[in-house]
Amino acid sequence: MGTMFPEDGGYVIWVSLALCEYWGFQIGWMKWLSGVIDNALHPVMFLDYVKSTIPTLSSGLPRVGAMLGLTATLTYINYRGLTIVGWAAVLLGVLSLLPFNFVVLIAIPKLRPKRWLVVDLHSVDLNLFINTLFWNLNYWDGISTLTGEIENPKTLPKALFYALIVVVNGYCFPILIGTGAIPLKRDLWTDGCFSDVAKWVGRVWLRVWIQVVAAMSTIGMFDEQ
Repeated sequence: MGTMFPEDGGYVIWVSLALCEYWGFQIGWMKWLSGVIDNALHPVMFLDYVKSTIPTLSSGLPRVGAMLGLTATLTYINYRGLTIVGWAAVLLGVLSLLPFNFVVLIAIPKLRPKRWLVVDLHSVDLNLFINTLFWNLNYWDGISTLTGEIENPKTLPKALFYALIVVVNGYCFPILIGTGAIPLKRDLWTDGCFSDVAKWVGRVWLRVWIQVVAAMSTIGMFDEQ
């Protein structure tokens, strides 16, 4: 669709032409509201990573103050404009993947593939699982709102295809490594658990690195909205 309508606006333009401007406005409004709600999650995710290193950020006024400060900082970055946000998102994306590659390499000798076959379907929360998959793989249509800024919009499908491969691998490999290289303790797999996985398969420095890039990826996700 982005290649058919190479102009800024994306889904708002598509819906407006297919139905009418009223419904185009509705989709724009709903996507904006969805983005506001989604952005509220990113400071929480960041603090869930760093609370294992800085316990004072786990609750109370320090946590609230950190959330407000992080939100203000990210909002200012977005205020500066699209150019800085775009380059920052690319740089943060590359840097955020590096420590996970280290985790994968370090954990390979410790893998026990039989752990991947241990399944307890009765304890699986399918609603949470499906919602998590949807949240991790949504907002791909957001690029359509900037199609007018792309020199050759025909490259958009190919770029999205390659991006999908990178994103899926970025999720699958660390999860396979984490579940195959450490003892099976499902209660430990909560928000921010990958920093603990990094510590178990590597060293404390690797956990700190994961926490740093978690903050960086939070900035990147906030910027993309």
